[in-house]
Parts: sequence; C-alpha cells; structure tokens
Amino acid sequence: MLEWALRPWFEDSAGFFGFSHFGAYMYLLFQFSFWMALACHLRAMLSDAGKTPAMSAPDSSKYESKHCEKCGQWKPHRSHHCSICKECVHHMDHHCFWINNCVGYRNQKHFTLFLFYVVCCAGLGMASLFACCVEYLRMSKPKGPTNHGSLLICTFSGMGILIFLFYALEMLREQLVCIEANQSQIDYDQGKFGSPVSATQRSLMEGLRESFGRHWWLWWAPTSPGLKPNYREEVFTVHDRIELQRIYEEKHRDSEDCPCVVAVGLLVALTTLWLSLRSI
Repeated sequence: MLEWALRPWFEDSAGFFGFSHFGAYMYLLFQFSFWMALACHLRAMLSDAGKTPAMSAPDSSKYESKHCEKCGQWKPHRSHHCSICKECVHHMDHHCFWINNCVGYRNQKHFTLFLFYVVCCAGLGMASLFACCVEYLRMSKPKGPTNHGSLLICTFSGMGILIFLFYALEMLREQLVCIEANQSQIDYDQGKFGSPVSATQRSLMEGLRESFGRHWWLWWAPTSPGLKPNYREEVFTVHDRIELQRIYEEKHRDSEDCPCVVAVGLLVALTTLWLSLRSI
C-alpha cells in the first residue's frame, strides 16, 4: 500500500530510495515503525506474561488468604487466573487474542509499545494518503494513468486505516490510564488499585518507571524491563485512595500555605514602610 500511495506521487530518481525528500522521510519512518511494531508483537507473544510461582501464603493477618483451586496454590491480590493460559498471571490485564497471550507485568511494556508503534504506522499511513490527495489537487493534470488507480486505492485504504487507527489509539489510551493508576483492566472492573507510589495519585512518568523499567532511554525498545514483582502488594478501593488523598492534603496544607503567608506579610510590611517614609 505504501508503494501505491507514495511512489506515483513522490517519485524522484535522484532522491533517496527513488523518492523525493518528503517521500523518503515518510518511507523511512513507516519502515521503522512497522518493524518495531513487529518486534514488540513477537516479544509480547513469546514472553512470559508473569506466571505466579507456587509459594506459601504470608503469615501476616493483613494479607487476605486467597487460594486458586485450579492452580492449587496461594494467589496474591494482584494475580488472576487465566482460563485460556491455564495459569495465574501477576498483574494480569487481559488475555489478548492479538498476541495469543496474556498481558501481565512482564510483557505489558511490549504490548503497550506494540500498540504505540501500530498507532504510529496508522498515523503515518493517513499522513501519506492525505499528502497524496493534496498533491492531486495541486496538479493541473495527472502525471500518468497510474495516478487514478493509486488515488482509488488510497481512498479505500484510508477508510480502513482510519478505523484501525481509532481502535488502536483507544487501546493504547486504556493501557496508559491503567499504568498511571497502577491497576489492570481486571482491577478497574473490580474498583481496585495497586499500592500508590506516593500518598497521592502518581503521575504517568512514575507509572512508566514501574512498568517499563528505570532506564528511560530504553523505553522505546522491546527490551526486558527488569522488574521485580511484589507478590505481597496491597490493593486499595476507590474510597481508600480518596482517604489517602485527604490525609496527604491535610498533612501538606500548612507547609504549602506558609510561603504564601510569608509573602503577603512581607508585602504588607514593605507597603507600610514605604508609606511611612513618604509621610516624613
């Protein structure tokens, strides 16, 4: 499709890969996004999603005793049993038929990157098709007979790409929202959250560090995030998070208001001093 969309409209024998500068840039960006999406798809499909190992339940009373009857072992709060994979997966988000695997804490990075690069491919495809339409409207007459067939293919391809773009973009948005809130789709349906990084709601960057790894310069690549699972992580309900937010705000209210009070007091003192000096 890319050849049909770009070649007839931005062909230049003296340019890179036989394209003009714009066509070459779009071609290289699309190829990079396509191969990265393929690599991330393979990593998400072939990687262990995060199988929960067999271990004994904690002795502490604050951990609820949960037992998976199908796996015959203790199941942590953030683990869920997948009926398709026949195993408990830690931080299980859902079983994705795109990758024929579960999305868990070990491969969530690869799955999110796969969606990101798919969105990039679809966006670049739409930008290329839009550029072809603009080029067609700018021409006084078609360059050759192949341009009419190319324009027809671009039109029908654009409608399919646009639908696919919105679908992948919505899935990417859901993943980023869950990463920011430290919850999975199952946790979202149950109204639960994982342990917050701070007393207040964590930012998206904090969530990405917890899901993609600490080395931010490797976030773009399908490398292993090197995460260490916390099988004894507590879960919170929505009311628990609201209470944590209230406690955090009350704790920091005085310290946040202090600079404002000092600034207002200093302004009043300077104003009084200035008026006193003028009256002398």
